[in-house]
Amino acid sequence: MSIHGSESLRRRVNALLFLWPLCVCAVTTSAEIPIPEAHVHPDFAAYSDANDDAKLIRVSEHVYAAIGFDIGNIVFVSTDEGVLVFDTGGEQGRAQKALEALREVTSAPIVGVVYSHGHGDHTGGVDAFIPEDQRGQIPIYAGKNYQRYLRESAVPRGLVRAYYQMGYLLPKDITGSVGSGIGPAVGGAAAGYLPPTVVVEDILDLVVGGVRLHLFWGNTDLDDGLSLWLPDEKVMMVGDAAYPMLPAIATPRFEFGRQSWEALETLDHYRSFPIEHLVPGHLSVISGKENVTKFLRNFRDLVQYMQDQSIRAVNRRLDHGEAAAEMEANLPLHLKNDPNLAERYHEFSWMAKQMYTKAGGWWNGDTVELVSIQPKERAERTLELIGSRRKVRQAAEQAFEQGERGWAAELARMLVVTDPNDDQAKQMLARILRTIAYDSNTANLRHYLLTEALVMEGKADLESMPIDVANPRFLAANPDSVMFRAQGTRLDPVSSAAVELVGGFTISDTDEEHTLIIRRGVIEWKAGRPEKADIRVTFDRETWLLIAGGQLRWLDAEEKAALTVTPNRAALKSFVQHFDGEG
Repeated sequence: MSIHGSESLRRRVNALLFLWPLCVCAVTTSAEIPIPEAHVHPDFAAYSDANDDAKLIRVSEHVYAAIGFDIGNIVFVSTDEGVLVFDTGGEQGRAQKALEALREVTSAPIVGVVYSHGHGDHTGGVDAFIPEDQRGQIPIYAGKNYQRYLRESAVPRGLVRAYYQMGYLLPKDITGSVGSGIGPAVGGAAAGYLPPTVVVEDILDLVVGGVRLHLFWGNTDLDDGLSLWLPDEKVMMVGDAAYPMLPAIATPRFEFGRQSWEALETLDHYRSFPIEHLVPGHLSVISGKENVTKFLRNFRDLVQYMQDQSIRAVNRRLDHGEAAAEMEANLPLHLKNDPNLAERYHEFSWMAKQMYTKAGGWWNGDTVELVSIQPKERAERTLELIGSRRKVRQAAEQAFEQGERGWAAELARMLVVTDPNDDQAKQMLARILRTIAYDSNTANLRHYLLTEALVMEGKADLESMPIDVANPRFLAANPDSVMFRAQGTRLDPVSSAAVELVGGFTISDTDEEHTLIIRRGVIEWKAGRPEKADIRVTFDRETWLLIAGGQLRWLDAEEKAALTVTPNRAALKSFVQHFDGEG
């Protein structure tokens, strides 16, 4: 990137020039930023209301879609022989209500469950359809690569981002979350999970109660996707491969399995079918061959556009922000104006920036970025140039009054970053964020900003949040080697920098032996029993799942006699004190 031609550099310079007069002359003090009145953007309110009612829709002769019971749709293929469930929703209680609605139509037993992909909002309600006494008797179908996502789930990553995105910490009212953007607001119950019993490598054809079913694998929202086609009724169930909303092909939260090139192959494969009803994993069913054809074409074209233009932006040495702005400005009008591609969940610019990151990485091509200072230091240096915190505060108030709320938020953040104890700056930033959030037209922007406002107000403590807690049900479906290797993500490299310790671990009810070596800030896992060990620990798998998932501390487990350790508790403490949450 030519430094002289960098639009991003010009923006930074202009930002400093904006503040420069504050350093050399007096500024008229504006009124304090007011507390915003809680409200919901009218368009988003109407959208949320339309997608908040639980209803069972008959799609075709044998297909019923339970929409609005949970974030994810639950689809039933009802036959005389039994009911095949395609996706389970995210919570047992909500899934149970969907099943009760189905029971007004049929009393046929559940004969199978299909996971469209591994996300918890599509698998977490499985217990409603396969109670404990029927586990192993009812098949669960999943696509190949399902274990990759399970492994990803066993290594907690970005959990705080999920808290922010989905509004878990917010009240479910006008002051907080009024909908997830892909259905009703999230609930508070834990997600269940049962491992699949049938893995579809490519295609699998079934007949249930005389109804022909065609299951096939393909990349969808993740790389473990399964779709279901009913050839006699022209119904296609696609999970999160497509839905009437802006494609979340790349999100700020980030996931390894979202791949645009492969997702396009799946979308184009759908287009080879004579679909009359397309049932998505979220929101409403799309019916009518012409409607489905247009929807799939525009949906895949928008994914194609973001993929291609992000690579083009990298090649032209634009940075993330420039690429996103250009992509949005040049978005073809027929895609921009398609109501089935509206921004209601994520913002277009976020996905464009993430697509850029996938295409070109974190570096924007500006060589100065390779030697740039850290954000906190940059804020401190900038504040030093400006001359006083009062001037920055006044500039933030002035920017807010002029409607430049993003810039006002950046200035207020500068004050917070340089002095985390400045409660006045935190209050200012919280009010700015709430103002933007209440006017926003997408669920996740509202959630992100309102959650951060809670943090600034001291009503949410990120330090006390369980950032490394994993669902034991997801963990149970993984081999234990995955969870032992994942312990390295909790290891403090500072406290363990001069440490060399060997631990031997025995899972009593499976007779598995594992070795963990802490070696100067790094963990190594080995299968089998170590010849020599500083500690040897024995526990059953249930206890191990709780420890590995962050639900139970090692020393608490020892105190409860849930594990045995040799030579003693002190040796165990010496080993585990180097893990987050254990010291």
